[in-house]
Amino acid sequence: MAEPGPSSTAIPGTSEVLFFSSLHGERRRAERQIDRRDLQAAVRYGKKQLAKRDPETGAIRWKYTYADIIYITDETSTQEITSWVAPIGIPHAELTLKQIGEHEAAKQRLKNDPSLCTSHTVIVVDQSGSMRETDVADFYNRSQAVFGMLAMDFVAKPRLSGDATDTDVVSLVVMQGSADIAVEKEPMGLVLYNQFVNLHDTGAPQFHGNFLPALDIAEELLKSQAHGECALSLLFLSDGRPSDYSYANHVGITTSYPEVVETILGRVTNLAEVFGEQLSVVTLGFAGPEQDFTVLERMAEAARDGGSQGKFHRPELSSRGLGTAIADSISSLTATRLRLTTLAGGNNQRRELRQVEREAPGSHWGRAPTTAQTGDGWVVYSSSVEGYEFSLEAMKYSGTPWVPVELFSEKANGIAIRSKSLGQGAERLVFGLQEVDLRSGELVGPKLVAKESKHIGQETMKIQFHHSFAWTQLEAQRMAERFNHRVRFMLRVIFGDDCKHRVWDISFLPCSVYTFLEGGVNRSVLVEKLLVGRYTKFNGNNGYVHGGQGADPAGASAAEPAAGLMRARADEMMGAIDEEEEDSDSDGEVPIIRGGDEDDDEDDDGTSVGALAGEKAEGGPTSFDPEPESYVQAFSHFSYRKSRRKMLVCDLQGVQSTSCIHEDRAGVFELTDPVIHYRSASGRRQVYGRTDLGKKGMRKFFETHQCNDVCRLLGLASWESKGHVGGGVPG
Repeated sequence: MAEPGPSSTAIPGTSEVLFFSSLHGERRRAERQIDRRDLQAAVRYGKKQLAKRDPETGAIRWKYTYADIIYITDETSTQEITSWVAPIGIPHAELTLKQIGEHEAAKQRLKNDPSLCTSHTVIVVDQSGSMRETDVADFYNRSQAVFGMLAMDFVAKPRLSGDATDTDVVSLVVMQGSADIAVEKEPMGLVLYNQFVNLHDTGAPQFHGNFLPALDIAEELLKSQAHGECALSLLFLSDGRPSDYSYANHVGITTSYPEVVETILGRVTNLAEVFGEQLSVVTLGFAGPEQDFTVLERMAEAARDGGSQGKFHRPELSSRGLGTAIADSISSLTATRLRLTTLAGGNNQRRELRQVEREAPGSHWGRAPTTAQTGDGWVVYSSSVEGYEFSLEAMKYSGTPWVPVELFSEKANGIAIRSKSLGQGAERLVFGLQEVDLRSGELVGPKLVAKESKHIGQETMKIQFHHSFAWTQLEAQRMAERFNHRVRFMLRVIFGDDCKHRVWDISFLPCSVYTFLEGGVNRSVLVEKLLVGRYTKFNGNNGYVHGGQGADPAGASAAEPAAGLMRARADEMMGAIDEEEEDSDSDGEVPIIRGGDEDDDEDDDGTSVGALAGEKAEGGPTSFDPEPESYVQAFSHFSYRKSRRKMLVCDLQGVQSTSCIHEDRAGVFELTDPVIHYRSASGRRQVYGRTDLGKKGMRKFFETHQCNDVCRLLGLASWESKGHVGGGVPG
C-alpha cells in the first residue's frame, strides 16, 4: 500500500470554475484506469524505481508506476508481487486576495442577515482509529477517502454545476472520543474546498467514535440556523458502531449498549420532529461487508418516523461508491431547498422563523390535567375567546366560510396554550391547548392541539391564514366518507350481504379556529383534538410511502432501478390526462368534492358496479385480507379517481386505532394535515395552499404507488389497466 502524503502542489490562483472543471476532468481520467492492470505495459512504458528489498530474503524489487497504478515486481520485472491504484491526488487551490475577500464578504453577509442562508449542512465524520484502515481502492485510507471526496464531490461538483452558491453553508463535526467543530458555517466555495483538502492531508484518526457528543453539537449547529426557508441537512459518516457504551463504562457510567442505541435514535427522532420536512438526514456506513451498520440504518429510519427525510447508504470502498452516496445527499438537500422555495411563494422575501422551545418528551401535560396557571407551562387567554368552524355552505351563500361554534366544554370561558411546542410541520407549529374554566382556574374538556404559522408576521395571526388548511381537511373528510361507504358497498357486491370482513375506516379530524386577544391584538389558532398513539406519516406529497421504496417524507425520490420505470409509467399516465377532454365544470368556481353516495351504482368512467362485479367474479379477488395500511394508500388512489382526476388527497399522517370487537370495523385511521393536489383547467396553482403541487404532485404519487387488495376491490387497478389513463400505469 502506498505511503500517505500531502496532496499535489497548490494550483496557482485562477477562477473557481476553471479550477473545479480541471479537477473534475483529472478525477474522471483517474477513475477510468482503476480496473486496468497491465504489467507488461507498465514495465515497457511506466516509471521504474528501486523498491524496498524483500524483507525476508533481501532480494531486489522494482516499482513501476503507470496509468495511476503502482506495481511491485521481482528482480526480473516479470513476476508481479503486488499492485495498487495510486491514491488520487487532490490539489490545493491557491487563492487570490480577491477570492479571499469575496469569501469573507459572503460569510459576513450571512452572519449579519441569517435569513439569506439557503441551506446549512452539518457533516459528522468519524475519525476513530478504525478510519486508518487501508482498504479503500483509490485512497490511502478511509479518512483520506472521506475528506477527499467531500472536497471533490460535496464542494467542487455542486459549485461547478451551479447547484450550490455562497449562500449554502457547511459545518463539520469531527467525531472521536469527544466531538469538535472543525468547520462552522463556511460558505460553499474554494475556501471550504481547501479546508477539506487540509483534513485529507493531515487527518489523524484515533480513539473511539462516540455518536452522542457529535449529535449534541450537530443539534446545536442546526438550531442556530433558524429561518424557515433554510434547507437543513445532517450527513453522518462512520465506519462502525457507536462506541459510547464502552466509553461510558470506562468512565464509570453504568449503561448498556441497547440503552445507548435507543438514546441515539431518540436524539435523531427529536431532531426530525423539531425540524420536520425542513431537515434531511443521510447516514453513510463506510467499511467492509462484515461491518454491522444497523445503528446507522435505524438512525435514517428514526428521521423518517419523525417526519424528516432519512436515507442510509453503504457504498463500496472506493471513490466511485463514496461519491455516489455523497451525490445523493446533495440531491436530497437540493430537493428540500427547492420545496422550501416553493412554499415561500418563489420570491426572495425571507420569512422569519419564530423561536419556540420544544416540549420535553413525556412532559407532565401529556400525562395528566394540570391547573391552568400562567408560568406553569401555560399561557392563559380570557379576552374575546370565540370559536369558528369552516363551512362550504356559508362560503357559497355569505362569502365567508367561518360560522360561530361553541367551545368543546360548556364550562369553558377561556383557553390555555402551552408555551412550548409539541412539534412542527412544513408550515405550522403545534402546541398543546386546553379550555379553561376561569371561575375555578381548572382545565376542562378534552386535550387539544393548537396549530399556527411558524413564521412571524401579522398576516399569520388572522383567521384567514387557516382557510386553506381547514378547507383541505374538510374536503378530505368528505372524500373519506365516500371511501368508507364504497369499501363496504363493494365487499357486499363481491362477497354477498353476509360478508364478515371488518374494514379499516379513514377519518380526518374535525377542526375549528379559536380567536382571542393577546395584548390587544387579534390572534387565531386552528384547533383539533390531541391524537394519542404512535403518530405515523403513511404517505407524502412527494411520492413517499411508509415502509416502501418511494421518496422520503421530505426529499427526493429513491434511486433504485425500479424508480425509473415507475416514473415512466407515471409520465405515461399524466400524458394521457393531458390529452383528455377537460370536465365541463368551470374552474372559476371553488373546486368542491361532490357529496353523497348516490352515484355508487356507477363508476366515474361509466362502468356499472354490476359489470365490475362480474369481472371480479371471473378473475377478481376470491379472498380479501389486506394489511391495514393498504386502506390508507388506496384512499389516495380513490380520491384521484372519484374526483374525476382533478384532485388527489395525500400526505396522510396520524394514528391507527383498533376498534372494539363488537364494531363492524377493525379500526380507524385518524388523520390530520392532508395535502390536496388539484389539477386546474385554467392553470391556477396552489389552489389548496402552498403544499398543493398540482399535476406534478399527482405524478409523484403514481411513481411510487403500488395497487393493493383495497385498490383492486374498488376496481381502481383494473380501471387504470383498461386504457383510461394508459395501460402500463401503476394503479
